[in-house]
Amino acid sequence: MEFHQLEYFLAVAKYQSFTKAAEEINVSQSSLSIQISKLEAEFGVRLFARTTRALSLTAVGKEFLPFAERIIEDSKAAKTIIEQFVSADKGNIGIGSFPGSRYFGFIDLVSHFKKDFPEIKFDIYEAECLNLLTALKAFDIDVAFLSHYHFAEGITFYPLVKDHTVVVLNQDHPLAGRKSVDLTELATEPLIFNVETTIYRNAMDAFSRADINPNIVLRTHGTLSSTLGFVSSGLGGTMISATVAKFYQHRGFAFLDIDPIIPRMTYLAVPEDKQKRPIINNFVNFVLKNVETSSNH
Repeated sequence: MEFHQLEYFLAVAKYQSFTKAAEEINVSQSSLSIQISKLEAEFGVRLFARTTRALSLTAVGKEFLPFAERIIEDSKAAKTIIEQFVSADKGNIGIGSFPGSRYFGFIDLVSHFKKDFPEIKFDIYEAECLNLLTALKAFDIDVAFLSHYHFAEGITFYPLVKDHTVVVLNQDHPLAGRKSVDLTELATEPLIFNVETTIYRNAMDAFSRADINPNIVLRTHGTLSSTLGFVSSGLGGTMISATVAKFYQHRGFAFLDIDPIIPRMTYLAVPEDKQKRPIINNFVNFVLKNVETSSNH
């Protein structure tokens, strides 16, 4: 049994006609008929019932059909996987991204890469950084944009965009007119945090170093927009990335730098085994070359 014979069999089964099947796969009708006969001879059965007026699958042919389809599908899938190890411009890339990664221009980078390499396809998985790291370790995704560094053996972290944390207050807050605030001044301020974010963990580390027990009045597991909604209502302040804050100017909020600064850095994380694939290495090099331009948009 040869691969092309299965393709011929599926074409004939689809059209119930040697003439139409031959046109579909661009071979002569006689060649098609010969290959089907060879396949039937190898199995010792008739796959098609032939009459002068009609052509149809026999009972054996109907049983064989899903197996032939599966072999063809598995073969195509195997070819796709192999191409990803030998080709730099074909295949599929699984990309993880943290919520808010679009503010850093990372989504634009993926779009620009797609334009340069149209035959590459993407699966995008958005989650918090710790979940993305777990997915990387399990090889569920190929690369991940992270908003925080987490040591993981076998994974390379490429620094991308420098950032820092700012305080977000309601525009009517007494501190709203200032450009910066000392961390100690936030000790008694009511604060709101999404506890699943790296912003929260970075803030807690900063408070701990300053021996401050922050006044957290609300812990959320929701989106940034819901957290900012609570800030807008006057329930308390929060902290977000300075890069993200640029997109929320003139919306009734005040953004203050924090002293001492709470630094942040975004990363592209790539398992070392994954980067051996030309397609992944190609993507990594593209990101590192273009990230500064993209983040300045």
